[in-house]
Amino acid sequence: MPINRNTYGKTQIVEHLLAKQISGDSATGPKVAVLNAFRTGVSISACLIFKGLVSELVLYDEDADLVEAEAEDLSHAAVFHGNPRIVATNDLSDVKDALVCVLTCRCSNSAKDDEVQCKVNRVKLQVSKIKQYAPNCIIVIADEPVDLLSYVAWKTSEFEPNKIIGVGTMLDNVRLRSLVANRLKNQIRASDVQSFVVGQAGCNSGK
Repeated sequence: MPINRNTYGKTQIVEHLLAKQISGDSATGPKVAVLNAFRTGVSISACLIFKGLVSELVLYDEDADLVEAEAEDLSHAAVFHGNPRIVATNDLSDVKDALVCVLTCRCSNSAKDDEVQCKVNRVKLQVSKIKQYAPNCIIVIADEPVDLLSYVAWKTSEFEPNKIIGVGTMLDNVRLRSLVANRLKNQIRASDVQSFVVGQAGCNSGK
């Protein structure tokens, strides 16, 4: 299985975004739903649990066996982090009343153009259910092409624009900061580099 170089960067960005949106702990924190139990979705789920940001985490995937296995693993780790409730499901109605829904997509067996269309179709389907069951939630898009998928989520949900959050070029920005630090032979830390990448997220960023 190929390594997904985006997973951990996306995870930290989503955690950073959510930490600004939600407050609480494993006893009083909000209910958060993470859709799709693949690399990024599971990594984000683990981070939210380890940071103590949620009282209930719903992990959704169409593959019932996969999501059950991943949720069981997370629940074992959660014992050391306040023991929040972990729900494994392949039923989107379980996102009911979630404060935040994080969307990642899994269309790994598709050609590039087909993959984009697959992701668009999944976002439309999942957001339509979110609109039905969690109409007051914030939707976070953590997959590429993030600008397109965020737009699709906004149009499908008919939510206020500030209820749809995409990771944008934040991952590209932290990569740039790391590259600058490496080019300078680590004379400065990447965290001390001040930069901002603008444009379309991905290979066209900054063009």
